[in-house]
Order: sequence, then structure tokens, then C-alpha cells
Amino acid sequence: MAAVAAYPDNSVSAAVGEPQITIAGIDSTDRFGIGWQLPPGTKFDAVYVATTSIPDPLLPEFFAGETFVDFECARPAKDCRLPASATSWRSTRRASRDRRYYVKVNAIDAKGESRTSPVWVIDDTKPVIPGRPKASQTLTNMPALGHPFTLPSAATISAPTLTLLSPPKTIDGVLRSGIRARLTCPAAECFGQFELKLGTTLFTTVEASIRPDGRQTVLLRPRGKRRTQLRARTTARLFIRTLVLQPGGKRTRLARRINVTR
Repeated sequence: MAAVAAYPDNSVSAAVGEPQITIAGIDSTDRFGIGWQLPPGTKFDAVYVATTSIPDPLLPEFFAGETFVDFECARPAKDCRLPASATSWRSTRRASRDRRYYVKVNAIDAKGESRTSPVWVIDDTKPVIPGRPKASQTLTNMPALGHPFTLPSAATISAPTLTLLSPPKTIDGVLRSGIRARLTCPAAECFGQFELKLGTTLFTTVEASIRPDGRQTVLLRPRGKRRTQLRARTTARLFIRTLVLQPGGKRTRLARRINVTR
């Protein structure tokens, strides 16, 4: 796609403190091409492509979960190829063409703080499929341009649900088979962070990215010294707590409890 391979003038006016994407797409060789403008007083840090629009709950300049597809960053960081003045990038990895992609650019200001662009979406006629796809091995010769991503209203997104599947009734059952928790996300994609806790003691954590109208079952099982700690008890009240992130900044906290005995 010539419009992506050869970037136009980055004439879009940048918001104060934020880099602004000016063009994003996939070219005829199925490679990503991104152009952006840096506001005064900032340096390019990184450009990210992912299969979810949801930001990481702790580091919002990143996308959530195991959804990164490709990225590039600024020298002199290890393995980074672009200069801090960079305003464009073309990937070397071919994109799988079965899904849509989301893009954002991060810059660093004079105080060393991150400044992140609004998200763009590429090829949004395709479905949302979170996760890391395999690189395309066959050229499609079907370029696609991106555009700014419009965040859905949180009020339009249905609430997720958390279900425990045949939870064990004994401590030995938890140690042997774990606890299976199923997260269902109607209408919109979601990202879940699961915790298995005994009081304030964290036994294990699991993350999952789920497509719209999808569901995923995760296995929560104590590990290492936490197994020994649980095995020594005669009874235990275990909590499964899940933070669910959805587009538009919607956050939902879900919790389930099971009581187990020896």
C-alpha cells in the first residue's frame, strides 16, 4: 500500500503532550506501516500493535495481556532500531489477516514521563480476536488503512460473568485438580486478571484475553510453598477475585468463594 509504505507529511495537529498517529495501515505485503507526530519537548519511545484495544491496568502505555503482535522502540535501548526523533515505522513481520489490529505510539517528555497517543484501529471489518497470531506466510495483496478508534460507551457494554466449574470440596481436591473459573464476556472483548487467595495470602494469578461473545476457562492452583501451607490446614476459605477490563475504560470486579475441608 503506497500510502502506508511512503508516509505523507505528518500535518495532524498534536494534542498538548500527546503524540498523534497520522496514518496507520497494512500494506500490500501484509506489513504494518505507522506514521505519527511528536509534540514539542518529547522523544519517540515506542510504537505498539496489538489485537486488543484494552490498556494494561498497571502500565497504560502498553496493551493488556498476551496480545502484542509487533512493536519497535527507540535507541539506545537494547534491540531497538529507531532514533528518538522517529516519526514513522514499517514492520518486518507480516500480519495475519484474519483479525483487526490496534495501534498506539508512546513518547517520553522532558521529565521522563510517558505520553501515549490515542488508539487507532486497522482493518476493522475483521473480527476482534485477542492473542498473538502466527505471521502470515502467504501474501494477500489486500492493503487496509486504519483510522482513530472510537471508544464505546461503558453503558453499552454488558457485564461479564464469573462461574466456578464443579469446584472441589476438599483441600486435596484443590491441590490435585485446582479450581476452574470461567469468565464470559458478552458483546465486547475483555481482559481478566484472576487471583486465588486465602485471606490476604496470594496463592496464584492467571490472565486471559477473551473475544467478544466469548468465554475462557482458567485453572487456578496453589504452587510451591503455598501448596504446603494449604495442605497443613484442616479447613480453608478460598477466594477467587477477578478484575475484568473492557473497552471504554470499564472495570468490573468479580469474586467467588469456596469453603474446603480436609
